Amino acid sequence: MITKKSFLMLMIFSLFLCFSFVTDVHFAYADSLPSSASSSYYVTPSWTNSSTAYSQGQSVTPGYGGDVILDFGRQYYNGSTWGTYLPGTSYFVSDSQIQTIVHNFLTGYDSAHTQVIFAYIATNNDNVGWSQGSTTWTDAGTDWGALVDSTPPTINTAVGGGNDIESWYGTGFIAYGSDTVNWCNAYNSRTHMRMLNYGSDASSEYPSGWTKQQVYSVSWGLSDDLVMPEIYYNSQASQWQGIYDYNTNLYIWGTTSEYGYGGSLSWSDAWNALNNAITNDPTHPNSNDVQASATNI
Repeated sequence: MITKKSFLMLMIFSLFLCFSFVTDVHFAYADSLPSSASSSYYVTPSWTNSSTAYSQGQSVTPGYGGDVILDFGRQYYNGSTWGTYLPGTSYFVSDSQIQTIVHNFLTGYDSAHTQVIFAYIATNNDNVGWSQGSTTWTDAGTDWGALVDSTPPTINTAVGGGNDIESWYGTGFIAYGSDTVNWCNAYNSRTHMRMLNYGSDASSEYPSGWTKQQVYSVSWGLSDDLVMPEIYYNSQASQWQGIYDYNTNLYIWGTTSEYGYGGSLSWSDAWNALNNAITNDPTHPNSNDVQASATNI
């Protein structure tokens, strides 16, 4: 039987065959520090200007793994239209505006680069006002799946979805594991495009609202879900080691860091911290289940 990990490796090889005659493709082998990290972005209102999104695409650092996250903030339904509030703002962009921004970004990327990247159209589960058990979580997952599914790639890009999945404990709002699993299931029912979790181990942050199984599910256990966890500090590497100990089927796509901001780990230290935490664990020595990809956001 072909495992999910084997299937994804076959997908990477297929992409290599498709693009190898026209462009530069990197393989992200596991258990080896990537040579460089990609740049990922919190989208700002200025990106609604087509030239800004285009120039941002031109300036991308694709990194060795080629994984680029475009974070559009939390989802919101305004009564007639789905969209998001851009990160840290009250600026609403509709799904159609998001697709336009992504298109301008990707065409800008193509104008300046030949390496293939995987661009993740991303949101988060910090959905203030959505009650626990509400069907809005499922509706939102379906919407995001439809958004990603109908966003075309360009010559040197592929697209997928993303979600900064956390408990958000300490912010005055809690996103529960059951609701977030429902969101991911709805996304996966609407599309088979990748869904990248680049958040935290919510079961360590808020164990009364999350189980390790739920973190595993939204990171690898569900059909199209992958994870590049945020590893800002060594403690987070230890937390994800705990998820790996819980289920060693977990395959970690890489790591997410924040440019060493505020004393946090650099991208290389973050990747090494997670890889070392897993490979040095005597319960599963010599594991190679951290792929050589890293991004800064």
